[in-house]
Amino acid sequence: MAGLNHQRVSFWAASKDSCVYITSPYWSDRLGNVPFNSASLWTTYQIQKGNLQGVGGGFGLVYVGDRTNGIPNEFTVPSYVRTDAALFYRGDRYFYRKNHVRFSRQVRQLHH
Repeated sequence: MAGLNHQRVSFWAASKDSCVYITSPYWSDRLGNVPFNSASLWTTYQIQKGNLQGVGGGFGLVYVGDRTNGIPNEFTVPSYVRTDAALFYRGDRYFYRKNHVRFSRQVRQLHH
């Protein structure tokens, strides 16, 4: 497929051990709404030639791990995966200013 050099992929992951480490009745309680693990994968592709030049799309996944409600840790909010999809247009074919996003639409869906 022509223009594959205009496909982008990004990935990040994090592991955060956010606990109370001071002398307190809540010693070792996890901080609220901070997931221990999280990750994201996103890819986009933009058409480079032809009538649809500048049109692109993307797809991504976001994982957010279990997290507690706060201090004290009374309950755990379950982990989830979110899927994202996007359509966009970048270019100067139909607009005066070059290389600015003129149209974009993002769709999100949560999965437990």
